[in-house]
Amino acid sequence: MRKLDHDQRRREIAEVAARLIAADGMAALTTRSIARAMGCSIGVLSHYFESKAGIVTAAFAWASARIEQRLARALARGVSIDNLLPLIEAALPHDRQSRIEWGVRLQLWSHAAADAGAAAVLRTDMERNRALLASVIVQLQHQQEVRPAIDANNVAQMLMDLMHGMGFAALLRLHHAGHDPVAAFNVLVDDLRNGDSGGTRGGAA
Repeated sequence: MRKLDHDQRRREIAEVAARLIAADGMAALTTRSIARAMGCSIGVLSHYFESKAGIVTAAFAWASARIEQRLARALARGVSIDNLLPLIEAALPHDRQSRIEWGVRLQLWSHAAADAGAAAVLRTDMERNRALLASVIVQLQHQQEVRPAIDANNVAQMLMDLMHGMGFAALLRLHHAGHDPVAAFNVLVDDLRNGDSGGTRGGAA
């Protein structure tokens, strides 16, 4: 079997597992349920993955890759302080597909509390995305749109924290009527602007 075929089949299994996790939760995921959804035998799954844990990791990687692809498309439109908020919003759950992706992420966060392997996967994913956001802040500093005294890594962490809180709240429909979920981002973006003298500077610098 060609490597391309092998990798494609692994991606298909990962996507099916991701959809099952998002729909029914991690506890309900079994190799039998995956095989049933794939229309194949459990033995076929073992040809592509050594364990269910490997499938779970691949499912999370699939969901993360989808989110990162949307971020990349948003970045391709150019980076400025004024389109920083649309960049962040591109990664949040806003339709059926992105809700599936965030559903997988929520399940892995819960699973990681008791599973060292899942926690390691989560840390790697967080660091990769934090580095991406930090690079965006640095680019904005080079463009003189963000204050040079800002610590890009600290701001990136703040953005990550806000994104996850907002994303999970949106996924679980926790926002009350009339609440503006992007208000915190607006405050942070305004504080980052070069020449701004107000806002929450103490937390971002």
